[in-house]
Amino acid sequence: MKNLNSEKGAALIVVLLTIVVIGLMSVALVNQVMGSHVQGQRAEEKVIASNNAFLGQKHFRSSIVSKVEGQSLEAKDLLEVLNTTFKEHYKVLLGSLNDQSYEVIVEDISLVADNTLNIRYSTKGIYKGYKSNQEEILMLHKVQTEEVGKRFKGKGVIDQLLYNNGHPPPDILRGPIQVNTLKIVGNNNILNINGDLKVNKEIQTSAVGIKEVNIFGDFYVSQGAKWDLKGAICVEGDLIGDFEGINTTNEECGIEKNTVYYTGELYKKEGIVTIDRWSVCSQGAINRNECEGQ
Repeated sequence: MKNLNSEKGAALIVVLLTIVVIGLMSVALVNQVMGSHVQGQRAEEKVIASNNAFLGQKHFRSSIVSKVEGQSLEAKDLLEVLNTTFKEHYKVLLGSLNDQSYEVIVEDISLVADNTLNIRYSTKGIYKGYKSNQEEILMLHKVQTEEVGKRFKGKGVIDQLLYNNGHPPPDILRGPIQVNTLKIVGNNNILNINGDLKVNKEIQTSAVGIKEVNIFGDFYVSQGAKWDLKGAICVEGDLIGDFEGINTTNEECGIEKNTVYYTGELYKKEGIVTIDRWSVCSQGAINRNECEGQ
């Protein structure tokens, strides 16, 4: 009977010890799980802060690309524009909770070559008190590209259109019209062309201080054409070609001597348009294909 009681007592002690050991192990395991969860949460918060910093970079690059898009300014003039626009720190709020945001700090904008600017800046991503900093240098380089432009679509060539006191121009000519020589001599009537006009060799007018030609379309002039323009030509469209030595004014029609007024664009060559634009590259870009604005 004594042996039986002893065995029961020993079994009870073993059970109690097992419970204690399991309890201690459980506490350690719970602490470990909780610690892992907290570490994982902190790591996630750091990643979010880093992503916010990269969002700041993306936003700033896009802002620079938008600002220089279509600009053909010289480098020193563009430098002044960028310094005026971007030489301020700013913060963008990404969410109302947890202070989720990024800051952009422009450190320096400098001219490093005739056609090259550098922008040194940093971004700070913020999330739940965590901050992630990213630094970058953007290189702005002026490049010249050629694109397919307008071409005259008329067929056939008229050697000469001559209008004088004995032969006034008609009320209106239908374009497109291509002529080698256009002469309006001693005639106060206005030549109206409804459509495109192209002159290959010579343009001569003789009346001073009046509008002599109205072109309701585009005006093409071949390279090397001779000008003797006493009055004004008004174009409700684009100018394409050789307007060397002629006053070209992008505004509504007037009557200034030796002046072509136009409402569209001015292109130096028919079929080919040369465009100056600014590309934006990260300094770490491997090749130009990684740049924006090419």
